Amino acid sequence: MVSSVAFSPDGKTIVSAIDNTVKLWDAATGQKLRTLVDSSSSVNSATFSPDGKTIVSATFDHTISLWETYTGKEVLMLTDHTADVTSAAFSPDGKWIVSTSG
Repeated sequence: MVSSVAFSPDGKTIVSAIDNTVKLWDAATGQKLRTLVDSSSSVNSATFSPDGKTIVSATFDHTISLWETYTGKEVLMLTDHTADVTSAAFSPDGKWIVSTSG
């Protein structure tokens, strides 16, 4: 199931949260560029930072992860939620992340 999709700030790439994965797609061709995460838990949301260099993802396993967009490397995992993380997003200046859980 597709939980979320979002365009990169330059409109060239799409990030998707599909089942247990976060994937990047070429917006012009629809070709899959890479899989960032193949989680043991469902990924609920994924979106780009305002500068497009980072992706934040939220999962049912109570975690939020930050990924380098162009390398696919996980740079940070936040584990302070005590329930499923349903969404996460960057502030307009990219300095903060807001999340929801339930």
